[in-house]
Parts: sequence; structure tokens; C-alpha cells
Amino acid sequence: MDYRHLHLVAEICRHGSFGRAARALEISQPALSKSIARLEDQLCVKLFARGNGRTQPTIFALHIVARSRQMLGNAEKIAIEVRQMAINHKGRVRIGAEPISRFGFLPALVESIVENFPQLHLEIVDRPGAEIVQSLLAREIDIGITDLHESSMAAEVVIFPLFQSPVVAVARPQHPLFAKAGSQRVDDYPVVLLSETSSPPHNPKASSVLGPVDLVREIVTRTDAITRGPAFLFRDEIARGMLRKLPERIGSRYACNILATAGALHSPIVTRIVQSAQAIAKGVGAKAPPRSPRQKRGKSR
Repeated sequence: MDYRHLHLVAEICRHGSFGRAARALEISQPALSKSIARLEDQLCVKLFARGNGRTQPTIFALHIVARSRQMLGNAEKIAIEVRQMAINHKGRVRIGAEPISRFGFLPALVESIVENFPQLHLEIVDRPGAEIVQSLLAREIDIGITDLHESSMAAEVVIFPLFQSPVVAVARPQHPLFAKAGSQRVDDYPVVLLSETSSPPHNPKASSVLGPVDLVREIVTRTDAITRGPAFLFRDEIARGMLRKLPERIGSRYACNILATAGALHSPIVTRIVQSAQAIAKGVGAKAPPRSPRQKRGKSR
């Protein structure tokens, strides 16, 4: 016995006849009769007594209706909620984001979502980049924001490149490395790196520290430690003269992507959030990377 059987029995009891129930269900009466006959065979009981033009539910049919009333009501409620999600942009969306995305990008995206979807319940969840794809596949989040490369993705995940940012080395303006003369090198000084994007470097000459963005900024502006990271993280401090770029040549770049499963992209809300993220990313000040063939298939609608 499945949900459809429960619905058929409930409709026959409600309408009092197979004919009226069939019309309400928009199926033929013979088809309805056959479905009930198969169910009676399966349960080995008689569900309806028919005679003199009347249909009377037996105690078994009445028990089915009583026990399934809440289930059928919940199913109808769920159907209404789904229609509201699609039409009125209600419901819940969970975004899993690397902590580094809180700086410069994620706040603007959240502001856009709140403005465009006032009835949406939005959840922001901190996730290390390595866990975001797994969380998407486990349906723990609906959207992911990470710098993971395409080679790290599962086939079910669609990738939308947002922006790239060069990785720079910075230090406070009073740092000895900015002196015109001297034989000092970057490796002679402590290095403070972002725990979200780095692993400890091997440098026998100086100590190294891994920490969150706020701690890294504080240490570098107050000591002779240096740091490396995506340029957008230090934009404000550089503009205010609190930090300066070092002439060190770093070839790597930070690439930010927004991810969703193909199933999640059937939601118009998820699709519009991806589109908003792409528009906001243009203002981060970095150029979007070229799309690979797989990424082109993930182009938002």
C-alpha cells in the first residue's frame, strides 16, 4: 500500500461513491475500481460494500482514512510550500562558505539576497574548502563558496567561476624590507599566513604562524612579520597606509567559485542567487577566469 492508495480510499469515503470519487480524481471509474480491487487483494480484506447504488466503507477503510489523515494533510501542506517556494521565493537556502569569503564578497551577497528575497530563510554556514563539496552532496548545504579547483569537484557539482585575485606579500610601511639599502630578505622575517588558505611554510631562519584573517592583519600591522594572501583581503589596509605590498613575485592566484548541484539549480531561488553572486563578483576588482567546457555547462539561466 502506498500514498496513492491512501488517497483513493480517502476520496471514495469522502464522496460516498466510486463514480463521484473517480470524477474528482479525474480518472475513469473502471480504473479506480481495479486499483481498489488490487488493494483489497493485497490486504486480504474488503474495503467497501456496494449495493442498491450505495458504497459503504467497511471498518478497514475507515481505519485507513483515520490513520492516513495526518499523512495526507502533511503531503498537501508540503505541496503548497513547494508551490510557494517556486512562485513567491519562500523557503530556506543554506550557503556553505569558506571563512575567507566573509571579507569583501559574502556580506554583499547576503545583502542582495535579503533585499531580493525578504521571505527567504537564509543560513550561512562556515565550512573549510575541503568540506564544501561533501556538504553539497550530502544535502547539508544548497550553495558553496570556495577556491577549490575543478579537479577537486564531483561530477554532480556545477561550478560557476566568480573572480580571481593575485596573491601578494604585504608588511607594515616601517618594515626594514622597505629600506633603500640592506641585504635583508623576506625569508629573514617571521611569516604569518591565513589558516583558511595556507599550510605552514618550511623556513629554518624564521618562525611561522597560521591564523585567521583578523589575527593576521593585527600581527602584521604591529610587528615585522609579513604575510601573503589574496590582494582583496588587504585592499583597505593598503589604501589607508597601514600595509604596503612587498616587491616579492608570487605567481599564484586565489580563484573564488560558487558551486551548486544540478538538482539544486532547479530552484529559481538558487539560480538567482548564483546570478547575484556573479554580478557582485565583478565589483571585487578582479577578472573572472576563462570557463572550461564543464564550467560552460554550469552557466546560470
